[in-house]
Amino acid sequence: MKKTLTFVFCLLWGSLGALALAAERSDMGRSLQRMALTAASEKFLERENGRQAPSAGFGAGPLVIVVVPEFHYSHHGAILGNVGNGVVLKSRSGHSQTGSVVFTATKPLTDLFSLGFFYQYAYGSYSGGLTTPDLPNLDGHSEVNVNAHVVGLLGNFNLGSYGRLETSVLQAFDSYSGQGTMLNNGVPALTRSYTGTSDRVTSLMAFYVNDIPVSERLTLSPYLGWRTVYVVLANQIDWQDPIAHLPNSDAWAHLLSGGLKATYAAGPWTLYGRLGANYRVSRSDIPGFSSRAVSPGIAHLGWMTSWARTIGTWGIGFSYTIPEVGILDVGYNGFAGQDVGVHSLTMTAIFPF
Repeated sequence: MKKTLTFVFCLLWGSLGALALAAERSDMGRSLQRMALTAASEKFLERENGRQAPSAGFGAGPLVIVVVPEFHYSHHGAILGNVGNGVVLKSRSGHSQTGSVVFTATKPLTDLFSLGFFYQYAYGSYSGGLTTPDLPNLDGHSEVNVNAHVVGLLGNFNLGSYGRLETSVLQAFDSYSGQGTMLNNGVPALTRSYTGTSDRVTSLMAFYVNDIPVSERLTLSPYLGWRTVYVVLANQIDWQDPIAHLPNSDAWAHLLSGGLKATYAAGPWTLYGRLGANYRVSRSDIPGFSSRAVSPGIAHLGWMTSWARTIGTWGIGFSYTIPEVGILDVGYNGFAGQDVGVHSLTMTAIFPF
């Protein structure tokens, strides 16, 4: 029992940071890259005086570089959930702030296929409850910081009137600091440092999207996506020993997502809304996994969306295009399952070159 609880605590901690801050990033990156690619291609064609073929050295299309600074804020409510084998866990509410910078370089190789390079650095902080077994005498608090690096490749397939397929393979490296404090009635508080804890996350993702024009300004976009995530946790803390660390551990998660997005464009303004659902196909309940293949262009850089195996998702937002400069975007996203509810606000700037 002692080993089981120790592993639960450590797996929870590792999953909170690793998947929250790593595996979702490509969704926003691909969507922004696609928007910037379109804008940059139009500018390129204007610069080439409307010639059908780019100048020598550009291949099938121009190399498009996009820089995307983002800020994310998320909040989750108190959690109480059964994670299998009779184990019920709880946590107080919490909130997180994350700042990140995305860099992509994309090259259309043919009319059908574009290949892109993706890199992101993110720094996040979380303040909230410590996840513990649901016992009346246990409680706690966490203050967590994470530095995260993600690198990988993006492959976009343009299927014309049949839609598009967006794929990625990403590798993330995260390191943590901060501390957690466990409170147990009648026992001195236990405080452990997260410094030295790290992880590496591999993400494989594929999203199919079809943009269907309803009118000159309104577009409906059904989507269906799959993500497989593999995470390895290193130097996990041992709550039973103030200086010891546990051996490395690993876990898989398989996630399925589907939904519908509506986009309304009016001059430089674009309004959008989304409804969808996410399901963790993996049978084992792995609490804290925050990565969700939510939808193309929707990222959640926060904690706790995957506590429930099935969640509903929704979102609204708007963007404003500044000619010859870039795009400003503000969006809200919600996630709700049987055991958890999360609200997230994202502010983004998109600068194509």
